Order: sequence, then C-alpha cells, then structure tokens
Amino acid sequence: MATRAQVSREPKALTNELAAVPKLIAGILAGHDEARLTWRADEKTWSTSDLLAHLRSCQEVQGKWIAAMLDRDNPTLRAVSPRSAFRKYVDRDVTVSLKEFAEERAALVKRLRSLDEADWKRTLTFTGASPRSTIATVTACAWGLVQHEKDHLQQFRDLLS
Repeated sequence: MATRAQVSREPKALTNELAAVPKLIAGILAGHDEARLTWRADEKTWSTSDLLAHLRSCQEVQGKWIAAMLDRDNPTLRAVSPRSAFRKYVDRDVTVSLKEFAEERAALVKRLRSLDEADWKRTLTFTGASPRSTIATVTACAWGLVQHEKDHLQQFRDLLS
C-alpha cells in the first residue's frame, strides 16, 4: 500500500486500497495463536484483537455514513463516534472477526466499485459535530477510512514483534 502522502482520492485507487487492508492484516496476524493475538502489555494497551475490533467499529460506522449518502439525497446524521460500536467486536475470536471484517469490506468495496463519478461526490451533513455542522462526501469517508487503517498497520506489526 502507498504511504500516507501517496494515497489518491481517485475512486479506483481508493477501492483497491480498501480491498487490500484485510489481506494485509491477515498476513500480519498469520502464524500467531489466539493467546498472542489477545495479549495486552497492560490494562491501558490494546491487544491485536482490540485493534481489529477498533477497525471493525470504524468500518461499521463509516460504512453506514457511506450507505446513507448513497441511499438518500444529502442526509443529515448525528455525528457518532466509532467507539459506540467497539464493544460489540471486543473479545471475539480473532480468526472469526477477521473473516467477518474481510466479508464486510468486500461488500463495501463492491458497492463503491459500482459508483459513477457523481456518486463519489454525494454528501451528508453531520450535526453534533464541531463545528456545528460538517459536510462529508463518499470520497472523503472512503479516503479517511483508508488513512486511518493504514495508520494502524504498523501498530499491528509492533504488537506482534
């Protein structure tokens, strides 16, 4: 995957990056047992499993934002932190969670690959955000998801080294 400065906002590049992330994570996690993947250095440090739960919760929340933009004309949504979905993914079997993450990601990528240029520019307005309202696009949400996940790839490696 490209470095942060090189990630394009071009739809094909974004969908390719999004499609690659679960495979990259699977490669990093390969060969490690459940005990290693759920190990925490201390109570404040995330395990590899927790980090995957975090990425799943971000995908769930941002995937809903993207779906709302594609299903409705300029919807207004209350800003929600991905942390709101985190608990549902914590302490799950890592292999199962990664498989589900990959399946959910494949569905998102499939939908995004079907979009035309105008669809990538569709918007939504967040309320309860700072500033009072914030406008997002499909492109911005997909790009933000890729950037965020890429930031965490090295964290996966560091946790397992």
